Amino acid sequence: MRNEKKYDQVLGITEDNEIVILNYTFESTLNGELFCGATGSILVPVTQAYIDERNDIDILKENYSYLWQEAVKDGNTELSLEDYLESLVESEVHYGNCYFLGHDTSDIHLVTKEDEEQISEFFDYDIETYECIGGGRCISPDIRWKKVLRPDLLAEALKFEAIAKNK
Repeated sequence: MRNEKKYDQVLGITEDNEIVILNYTFESTLNGELFCGATGSILVPVTQAYIDERNDIDILKENYSYLWQEAVKDGNTELSLEDYLESLVESEVHYGNCYFLGHDTSDIHLVTKEDEEQISEFFDYDIETYECIGGGRCISPDIRWKKVLRPDLLAEALKFEAIAKNK
């Protein structure tokens, strides 16, 4: 049986300007041995300038022309490449799904207003949103922290990871 304890809270900001979230710790028995660890997500701050850059039509063409090619091949669009890509961005923004095409919004809702206030002190630019760039077993004692917001939760995550490493 697997036991999980959910946290879904920001641990802190790394020296690489990444925001680390502790999602949950877990433990179970696998083939008679303890299996445990901690999982998390890694977010990066996103500025309005970055959003504008990612929504630039030339960047969209470079990264997402394959979507248009598939739509044309399947008979799902008669729009030009530019019009098709712009329609995708408009659709995403209209539905509130993202700030730019491909924006990974996983776990950005876990950054509270209090977290945002503390995080913003470490950046000399306005943060518009965050983007998830990774996750899983991403919490380790090797992380160099700029600021730990929740030392007790970090200690808990590292305890589970240390047990896992020693198995």
